[in-house]
Amino acid sequence: MKTTPLKFLVVLSLLLAGVINSYADGSADFKYDRGAIEADFAGLSELEQLVESKNFLSLSEIKDQESLLESFSINNLASTPMIEDPLGIPGFWWGCIMGPLGILMAYVLSDNDKYQARQALTGCIVNGAVSAGIAVVYYLWILTYFSVY
Repeated sequence: MKTTPLKFLVVLSLLLAGVINSYADGSADFKYDRGAIEADFAGLSELEQLVESKNFLSLSEIKDQESLLESFSINNLASTPMIEDPLGIPGFWWGCIMGPLGILMAYVLSDNDKYQARQALTGCIVNGAVSAGIAVVYYLWILTYFSVY
């Protein structure tokens, strides 16, 4: 009886689903203590009542009065630039996989972001070090193999 790849994948996925289900059924990771959660939130409720009873500023009053420093303002946090990876790939991997060309591509595709270029340079250096290490081990293995015979 010849087994097709589709049949093999179906059987493999069913076995995997069964194994995962057997581990997940009795696991304590999926259980939680509702009483402990309610006790934690009760502490937050007490804090909220304390703030209200002492007439401390509420969040809406702080926003209205702008009494916080500009750097800590909630509105200012939304305006901080987020670092975006070029094409959704971190700069490290650009440099690690594509080498010097990856450094250039990470820099250009990220709109001349020097952080992404540094990350790509780090990836390129790591790739070079790993490749050199593998080459050294390989040549040492060859030298020892041929020196024995």
